Amino acid sequence: MSKAAAVSRRLPLISCVIPTYNRAAFLSAAIESALGQDFPISEFEIIVVDDGSTDETPWILERFKGKVKVIRQREQGQGETLRTGIRAARGLIIASLDADDVWKPQKL
Repeated sequence: MSKAAAVSRRLPLISCVIPTYNRAAFLSAAIESALGQDFPISEFEIIVVDDGSTDETPWILERFKGKVKVIRQREQGQGETLRTGIRAARGLIIASLDADDVWKPQKL
């Protein structure tokens, strides 16, 4: 196995980035839809970037501890929140999922 292939096998193929701000009512469904992909969980990561939510978002994210990477930041706006997630991503492909949306199981 080449060195490049060995490195790529340690890194996820896809990084799912979920930017959120005060979307607690929808966030669980979005995360569950990402976790429910037909794609092997070992091949992707889920990163949720909380842009300073003041609702129950932090509590919702605690329920997914160990399953998703959570980044919390002071409110910087939707664009910067997505960029924060992209900078943290380790995957070769970035898949953005809005916090108030869901994916069908075959999305990835």
